Amino acid sequence: MSNGVYKIFLPALIFIAMLDTLNDSEGKASSQEWWIPLFFSVVVSIITMVVGFLLSRALARNKAEFTKRTIFMCIVLGNSNSMPLLIMKSLCDSFQPLQEKELCFMKATTYGTLYNTFFIFLGFSVIYPYVLDADDDQEHEEQPLLGETPPRQRKTLTCDFITVIKRSLLAPPTATVILTSSLRWIPGFADVFLKDNSPLRSVTEAIELVGSVAVPMSSVIVGGDLYESLTSHRKCSDHRKEFGNGIVAMICLIRLVLFPFVGRWLYTYFGLQDFIALKELGVFMLTEFGVVTANNAMIIAGIITAMYPRRGETMKRDVAKCLFLQYLVAPVLVTLNTALALQIQYDV
Repeated sequence: MSNGVYKIFLPALIFIAMLDTLNDSEGKASSQEWWIPLFFSVVVSIITMVVGFLLSRALARNKAEFTKRTIFMCIVLGNSNSMPLLIMKSLCDSFQPLQEKELCFMKATTYGTLYNTFFIFLGFSVIYPYVLDADDDQEHEEQPLLGETPPRQRKTLTCDFITVIKRSLLAPPTATVILTSSLRWIPGFADVFLKDNSPLRSVTEAIELVGSVAVPMSSVIVGGDLYESLTSHRKCSDHRKEFGNGIVAMICLIRLVLFPFVGRWLYTYFGLQDFIALKELGVFMLTEFGVVTANNAMIIAGIITAMYPRRGETMKRDVAKCLFLQYLVAPVLVTLNTALALQIQYDV
């Protein structure tokens, strides 16, 4: 199922989202609604990757390389779609300044689409190959699941940069982003897919239907993996290959306390609350700093488990513990972070 999300459902979701979002032939969106979410997603990814790399090395200095990279993944990948949109849906319905905004939630969905598309690309095209290529004392397991090609023996313990680039470019989400972005510049290309009377409208609807399965399917996989991992009585014999409760708690603090604090400080330091004319966009960006680890981290763990079952099972248990703890404390911390975001943007 994880491979199905990775190779079929996510590419379909990305294709429709990018095609629809980039198609602004009527000029309905202001320039800030396009470039700020995209620019912000790049800035957030750089900040989280730098901080995540340093903290993962510090927290897991005695852990195996694969474990360090898994910790890095849990720190960097945030739930950039469903959680921020749930927050914005609530605010658009109940917070008076946003209630007065026309199409508040629809605009938030556009921001989320742009932002989430970039982070899907980051997760499956950069983070996934980076985690997968951590060799350590690689176990050459006999028969990988799901018909995957058995992992070949690697010559070094360091990540092969060329291999990572190759994996990144050939990853289905990356190929979809590159293909859609390229074809978008062909005059009338989007109209062929999106207009009601276009010859490929039925194809678009079919792809949209497939893409709409991505988020529910991810939730089902994550729910099943969470239950299986948290109820499993298996224990890892090598403590170098598991997180430990202390690291799980630290990842929770980093994602739900440290990152929101850094985001608010940078936002106010550069005066973005005055620069950004669309206040709902400012609130959305601030909420993106304080979300739990992405469900896609569990999807990636499932894909890796298909190739390295023993190592992958430990990885799934650790990622499940991170998600479980973060969802336990999220109602309090996310509410606090959202209140502080509103205070900054609206001075309430």
